[in-house]
Amino acid sequence: MHSGKRTAVLASTVAALVGIGVANSTYASAAPSCESKICEWEQIDYKGHKKTAGLVDGVCYHGNEVASVVITADTKVRFYSGKRCTGLTKVKGKGSISNMTEYAGFLAYSYKKV
Repeated sequence: MHSGKRTAVLASTVAALVGIGVANSTYASAAPSCESKICEWEQIDYKGHKKTAGLVDGVCYHGNEVASVVITADTKVRFYSGKRCTGLTKVKGKGSISNMTEYAGFLAYSYKKV
């Protein structure tokens, strides 16, 4: 391949990759406000019914699928793939997760304060 063609192919590949990165970032939903220590939704992108909870030391919060979440507390939360704080885990501090499966690699079914 001639150097001019290689440069053109490389430039178009880079442009395509940059375009894909920009396009994907536009699909993430902005996190809504949360008036509790933690707000959770059973659907990604903060859709569906919002549930709120406090974060009490030693308490396992379970019974709901957590597909997206906003954490307002100044603490970390451990999310679990199992329904009673068992299974795979992923820890998140203050902030938001619009898609738990993409973030943690699993849909969370329970969580507790770290």
